[in-house]
Amino acid sequence: MTRLAFQPIPFEGLLNDIWNAAFNELPATATVRPAVNVAQTDTGFRIEVAAPGLGKEDFNVKVEGRLLSISAEKTATESSDAKVLRREFAYHKFERSFTLPDSIDADNIKAAYQNGVLTLELSRKPELSPIAKTIEIG
Repeated sequence: MTRLAFQPIPFEGLLNDIWNAAFNELPATATVRPAVNVAQTDTGFRIEVAAPGLGKEDFNVKVEGRLLSISAEKTATESSDAKVLRREFAYHKFERSFTLPDSIDADNIKAAYQNGVLTLELSRKPELSPIAKTIEIG
């Protein structure tokens, strides 16, 4: 019968720390892309942006022409009464842009932020119904 003995890797903890620092942790100034859901509704479209930890004042939503831009930026506040030993909780800025179809009424976009999700409701422009008119022949 052969016995197997576990041989720990020398400096394994140090290697893990270097690996995590290089590949798993984003710098505080990094730009990330939040997850977005786009759904078609009966009246237009709904865009949902997953952005937990932000407040509605941190967002900037604007329309320029047919381009809808959603951005947010929040900076972490430093606590002066405690020395931070490890910081994994960080905020990142982001920007997402969407090209709107001509059928969307850019003046009637509604936005709400609740439970970490920014929801935009984009409604279609009212359709011009053809007016039936009788033309008399003279």
